[in-house]
Amino acid sequence: MDYRLSVLPNGLRVITERMPGVRSIAVGIWLDTGSRDELPREAGCAHFLEHLLFKGSERLSSRDISMAFDEMGGSSNAFTSKEQTCYWARLRDDDLNRGLDILGEMVLRPAFRQAEIDSERGVVLEEINMNEDDPSDVASECFVQALFGPHPLALPVLGTKASIGGMARDDISGYWSRRYHPRAAVVSVAGSVDHDRLVEQCTDIFGEWEPAEPAHQHSAPSISSR
Repeated sequence: MDYRLSVLPNGLRVITERMPGVRSIAVGIWLDTGSRDELPREAGCAHFLEHLLFKGSERLSSRDISMAFDEMGGSSNAFTSKEQTCYWARLRDDDLNRGLDILGEMVLRPAFRQAEIDSERGVVLEEINMNEDDPSDVASECFVQALFGPHPLALPVLGTKASIGGMARDDISGYWSRRYHPRAAVVSVAGSVDHDRLVEQCTDIFGEWEPAEPAHQHSAPSISSR
């Protein structure tokens, strides 16, 4: 793979793979954080936060975000795992500037409106219900819990009905403040992209993002055969 990598002064990494034969781009903002980084009261918070970032920022509503990507003819989504979170979009190359600006606004300035939290809480609880109705998902969760025991890697990414039902706004904003920092983030773009122009754009969007060292509290799992 032929790629280019630059690091902004605040620690944000920008990586590109140029593909001259296309007129589209795939862009992702990757965060080095997931469910294994949650405090006990935050079970499911990383995934809940992923949902809420699409519900609006200080200057954009959830409708603004949705309509913007529709107008561009693009698609956008996100996912959370035990060790990482990613916000991504697929767009025409001409729309990279606008698309990345929206993703940056979501990540940097989430609004955490209480009404949106309460509304999205129901969506996440329904995801947990769907997971419990799927035998393959249940089997996977049981296997992971049997394998890792009390280790944080055993915890379900979705959290539990009790943890999501009782999660407060301060818990969610606290996790975001603690875990979302430029040194734990990567902006990646593949497709019809000019690396130097992208670095300039990322400097404009993310340059004022305050650097910090979001250290992991990782411990080795103790696995025993049984």
